[in-house]
Amino acid sequence: VQRDATRAAVVLPIDDREKSIRQATKEAYEKAVAYAGSAHGNHDLWKAYIVFVRSWRTEGDHVLANEQMVQLRSVFQKLVVQPMTGLDQMWKDYEAFERAQNEALAAALISEWDPKYRHARTIYLERNRICSSEALQLGRLATPPTEDDAGRKEEQALLTLWKTRCAYERTNPERLNPTEFLNRVRMMFREMA
Repeated sequence: VQRDATRAAVVLPIDDREKSIRQATKEAYEKAVAYAGSAHGNHDLWKAYIVFVRSWRTEGDHVLANEQMVQLRSVFQKLVVQPMTGLDQMWKDYEAFERAQNEALAAALISEWDPKYRHARTIYLERNRICSSEALQLGRLATPPTEDDAGRKEEQALLTLWKTRCAYERTNPERLNPTEFLNRVRMMFREMA
């Protein structure tokens, strides 16, 4: 009986355990977004984050429902300024989310965030116009330089594309602050390597 009482004191109630898991997962997503939120393929990370926040069970808990709404708004507002694949659909999801909360507030928030979304969309399209992710062969394994002329020409063409892309990123098209800009350029060079 004593052992069962001790074990019961150590085990958190389900609500507290669920809350601590939710908080830890939220912190993990925030770290991931801070590190890779603007990297190639980031749309999958952002979608997973939204799915996670929407999965919170809020039945009968108005405080948690309000926290979920605030967190979803925060995630949407962070993601709509990121130039990425699927941005148009995520913007539509954000608009629908805001309209479901409050039509008057939605109109104000959408008009505030629309220029930022359009800027991110323009940058995404411009990046792809300069050179697409497929042309850059992201995810390609490094190989030793080839000896034949055809292989050397292909590698030289790929290097030229990367130089073009890096030169574009150094113009700071996203108008990032100096720290974010430095991180963005570093990320571009990591993707190149």
